[in-house]
Amino acid sequence: DEAGAPEAAGMKALPLASKDGKILPAALEEALHGGDHAVHAPRPACVSISQPTELGALYTPAETGRLAEIAHSHGLALHMDGARIANAAVALGLSFKALTADLGVDILSFGGTKNGLLFGEAVVVLNPRYAEDAPYLRKTRLQLASKMRFIGAQYEAYLSQGIWRRNAQASNGAAARLAGLLAARPRVRVVNKVEINALFATMPAGAVESLREKYFFYDWEGGLVRWMTSFDTTEADLQGFVACLDSCLAAAP
Repeated sequence: DEAGAPEAAGMKALPLASKDGKILPAALEEALHGGDHAVHAPRPACVSISQPTELGALYTPAETGRLAEIAHSHGLALHMDGARIANAAVALGLSFKALTADLGVDILSFGGTKNGLLFGEAVVVLNPRYAEDAPYLRKTRLQLASKMRFIGAQYEAYLSQGIWRRNAQASNGAAARLAGLLAARPRVRVVNKVEINALFATMPAGAVESLREKYFFYDWEGGLVRWMTSFDTTEADLQGFVACLDSCLAAAP
């Protein structure tokens, strides 16, 4: 993903078996125990998970904790991609700390732009072991933006005023509402459990293309389409989308 950015930066990315985008502990253990052939294989350094996953599923605290336990027993760090971590926190009813540091997460990519911030993300180094190198990596990887205090100012308001929670509740709620509207349409099947603001669905190919003329969305693996709701999605937005969808379905063979 990301045009091969990790490997362009000198890191070998190895995908593992998963369910709903969640790494299976057995697959992680197998990969690590199978890496005992020294210099003939990449040297593992980090396990990276997404919370929520790319399929909109949530790691439970027990699942995250188990992966952290395995990673740490092999001397690896656990990184969490939290581009939508506010949605996960609201859905699970947990604090950011309870989702990360308390479970053994070492480094968090703390996303804000997908939940209302204008720009900027934060890398939160939770394990002091990795803190010393962080300023140098930030510089060498071109992540030291000019006037970063303006990015920080957004986060200050976002966290202290509860904006993160209100926005995530709104986007999660809009997705649940959309899922309810789609349930009455037999030619559209939502295949994932809608826990955050993401819906993955199947529908007739002809309807997909005509709907895309009015609304932008991505195709996904397995013939799925992905629909995302936002912190500012309104009931009128949902009704307009469903009305357009109905029109496209009626015209599709």
